[in-house]
Amino acid sequence: MASDLFYGHEKLPREPFLVAALFFVVVLHLLVGVSQTRANFTLLSLIAIISGALSYGKIAPSDHAGILKQLPRDIRTVVTRFEIEPDIIPYASCPKCSATYHPDFTTDVPYPNRCNFRGTPGDEICGATLVKPRQTSEEKVLGDESELSGPGQPIKLFGYQRMTSWLARLLSRPDLEDCITSAWDLHKSHDELWTDIRDAPALRKIKCPDGKPFSIQPPGSVHLVFSLFIDWFNPYGNKQAGKSHSTGAIYMICLNLPPELRFKLENVYLVGVIPGPKEPSLDEINHFLRPLVDDLLQLWNTGVFISRTFKCPFGCLVRCVLGPLVCDIPALRKAGGFAGHSSVDAFCSFCRLSKTNISNLDKSSWPRRTWQQHFYDATLWRDAQTEAE
Repeated sequence: MASDLFYGHEKLPREPFLVAALFFVVVLHLLVGVSQTRANFTLLSLIAIISGALSYGKIAPSDHAGILKQLPRDIRTVVTRFEIEPDIIPYASCPKCSATYHPDFTTDVPYPNRCNFRGTPGDEICGATLVKPRQTSEEKVLGDESELSGPGQPIKLFGYQRMTSWLARLLSRPDLEDCITSAWDLHKSHDELWTDIRDAPALRKIKCPDGKPFSIQPPGSVHLVFSLFIDWFNPYGNKQAGKSHSTGAIYMICLNLPPELRFKLENVYLVGVIPGPKEPSLDEINHFLRPLVDDLLQLWNTGVFISRTFKCPFGCLVRCVLGPLVCDIPALRKAGGFAGHSSVDAFCSFCRLSKTNISNLDKSSWPRRTWQQHFYDATLWRDAQTEAE
C-alpha cells in the first residue's frame, strides 16, 4: 500500500494517482536523465495540472489543499520518499594528502576542520583545511560571504556506498537470486571447455576461515565472489588543450551472475567516486579503499546476516570474497601495492626481475613474487617510522 511507504517521518501520498505522478517524475530524473532543474519544472507542472483537475472533479474544494500538501516541490524530496537512493556515506577527503574522514552526524560538527593525518610517526601532521563553512539561505540571497555560518561542508567529498546495503538490494530482486545461489552448481571438469571465470578451479579451491570450501553454501547462506575494477576518467571529456581533470571510480562485479547479467548497469556495484582533480598517489589510494576493505573483512570472516531476501523471508547469511583485480597497469599497481612500471628494482607485479635485466627472456630464471613476501613487504611499509625508512 502506498500509505505504508515511509522514509523517516515523511511518507508518500495516500492516493495512488498522486504516487503515480511522483513516480513518473522520478523515472524521468533517474532513468531518462532529466536534470534536477527540469525535473522540478515537470513536478510543478504536474501539481498545477492535478490542482486544475481537482477543481473540475467531485472532490470538495475544502479537501484540495490537503491533497496538494502531500506533493513535495523538489525532486530530491520525492526520490528520498521512495527510498530508492543508495546508502552513501559522505567522507571528507583531504585536498592535500587524500586522507578520508567518516562523518559523525550525532554532533553539530560532523567533520574536523583540519586534517590530522601523518604518513609515518616521524612526519608532521598534514594540517590542510578539510571543510568550508555553509551559507545560510539568507546569506545566499544577500550574497554576503563575510560571515558564513552552519556546520562545515567538505571541500572534497568521497561518497562510499556501503557494500552490505547494496547486497541487500541485490538479493531482494526475484530475477537475480536464483542465478546467484545456483552459480556454484555449474561445475565443469578439467576436460570440459571453460567458458567463464566461474569454471576456474581456483575459485572452488578457496577455503573459508573455518577451512571449509567456500563453494559449498550451507543452508540459509549465500557465498559471493567479486572482481574489483578501478580507473580514472575526465568527466569533462578528453580534450587535447585546456586543463585536465581526473576523477576515479571504484566498481565491483558479482561473478556469481552469468556474463549476460553481471555487467548490466543495474547489477554493477559502484563502490565510490574518488574526487579529482588529480589522481591520488601510489599509497594515497589506500584511504579510498579502506571502507571497502573493512566491509570485505566482515563479509569474509563472519559474514553479514540480511534479515530478508526474495527467496529467504526469514533472512540469510551472506559471505563474500574478492577475486580478480581488473585494471590497467597504473591502477593495478596502486590498488595492489606494487611499485610503478618505471621502477628500477620492481617494475613487474609478477616477478622480482630488475629493470637492468629486462632483456632476460628466460622465464625459468625470473624470481617469482609470492603472497607471503608481498604481505611481509606491505607490513614493513605500514610499520615504517619515517618517510626515509
